[in-house]
Amino acid sequence: MAVQSILTVGDLTVEVTRKPIRRMYLRLGAKTPALSAQAWEHTVRVSAPMQAKDAQIIVFVQTQRPWIARQISAVAAADIPVLQWTEHQRRVAKERLLEVTAPMFDAWISALGVPVPEVRTRRMTTRWGSCNPSARRIWLSLELARFRQPFIEYVVVHELAHLRVAGHGPAFRSILDEALPDWRQRRWALNHATHEMLDARSGLEA
Repeated sequence: MAVQSILTVGDLTVEVTRKPIRRMYLRLGAKTPALSAQAWEHTVRVSAPMQAKDAQIIVFVQTQRPWIARQISAVAAADIPVLQWTEHQRRVAKERLLEVTAPMFDAWISALGVPVPEVRTRRMTTRWGSCNPSARRIWLSLELARFRQPFIEYVVVHELAHLRVAGHGPAFRSILDEALPDWRQRRWALNHATHEMLDARSGLEA
């Protein structure tokens, strides 16, 4: 069972989740810097072994300060306007996303040899998409509707691949390598999104 706590390291708030793992892992704020620097959470999230002491976690975070600073700078450099997400914007985003992804799903379901999933949309603050393999259900973030199609396609392929492999291990990455050889570049771009990646035809202006 995971155990959660909060630590303060300098100017950083650190959310700690202790669970049965061997190593510490760190991530910063939300996974969607496209929400812009104004909405970016300067919160460090650390997954640590159950037996890890607070002092060990603090030292670990301190060793990662250069990486954390680079990530914050990358987000601050992004110039994507923040949406207020009115009901109209939600409706436009949902309609556009389902329209744009319909042919993608048709093509990639066949190419990957996976069953047809149920596709839904919703606002997400930490993911571009998610997949429940047992329910054959894929969720897409409404934020995606703002982007050009190559970036949307990466998320579609990523989530469909989970219908074959649940985790993100070598077997999963092998599927993506074969399907989209440049998937790592597309993923990196989405997580460091800039204004040039937006589709002017989306109708989703701030």
